[in-house]
Amino acid sequence: MNTILATITTLSAFSLAAPTFAQIRSDSARVIVLPDVAIQDRIERLSVSSGTEDRRTWHVVAPGSGCAVRFQHPRAGYHELRQLRLYLDAPGFIKDGGLRVRVASVTASGQPAADNLLPQPVVLDTRALRRSRRVLTLHWPDYHLTVPSEGFFLIIEGVGQQPDEVIGGKLPPTRHHRLGFYEIKRVGNSAETLRVVDVDWFPKLRGADYTGDGADVWWRNTKTGEWGAAKIGNPIPMLEAVFE
Repeated sequence: MNTILATITTLSAFSLAAPTFAQIRSDSARVIVLPDVAIQDRIERLSVSSGTEDRRTWHVVAPGSGCAVRFQHPRAGYHELRQLRLYLDAPGFIKDGGLRVRVASVTASGQPAADNLLPQPVVLDTRALRRSRRVLTLHWPDYHLTVPSEGFFLIIEGVGQQPDEVIGGKLPPTRHHRLGFYEIKRVGNSAETLRVVDVDWFPKLRGADYTGDGADVWWRNTKTGEWGAAKIGNPIPMLEAVFE
């Protein structure tokens, strides 16, 4: 499947001590003035995050689950999405599933839409995630995605070995499997269990404290497929986006 659009790089993990909203100006060259043309020497960059990182929490992203974040500070018609950073927890232990990243428009009711504003979704399979470091950065250097008037959602979805896989149930933990097990089934077929997987084997995103300041966060219900708004004060996945 030709779904990899973004260039993937990895960074060492670091603690975000800076505020969740910051303006960064970097000088690259002197100002050059030509007839009727002025080339400025500064690029305005906006870095925003879903919240303040909380290393005590993390979120399992299994098939059918999803998280959507709409950042409030990027200016419509001005800022363009450049990077998205995912904060993975123990990526070397991932043994099943993957992540799909897309950018969705906002419905009239304020929920994430089912579309994708990127030409193709970004799919990170088990192997790619295992080889990454704790901070995984996606780049869009050649695609100019300008923030529309209503904004957009950055969506992280769990995918399985097949496109129609979803969590169908959960089994209790055992002595050597502290998180229990997920029963993986097909969408619309709750009678057949494809496999039973240790919850700890799926990708996990590091957590953040959700205050509602600067970002709107939504969760997907794996049973209904519907989106619901996250509650203020509950932990959410740590995501960071860079706009220019």
